[in-house]
Amino acid sequence: KDRINHPGKCCPHAPLSLMLKGCEDKCTKDSDCPDHDKCCNSGCGLVCTSYCVGELRH
Repeated sequence: KDRINHPGKCCPHAPLSLMLKGCEDKCTKDSDCPDHDKCCNSGCGLVCTSYCVGELRH
């Protein structure tokens, strides 16, 4: 896939639920993720998650 950056940004503090998904990378770029999800660092690997605007998760 082409490298696509989805709108928004990764949230500064990953919720515990993301950290519990494991420590392996589930994505390498936003285009690996469905819809408008972002490929973000969970604190223990890269995962697809909803994005933040300011401090609000979408």
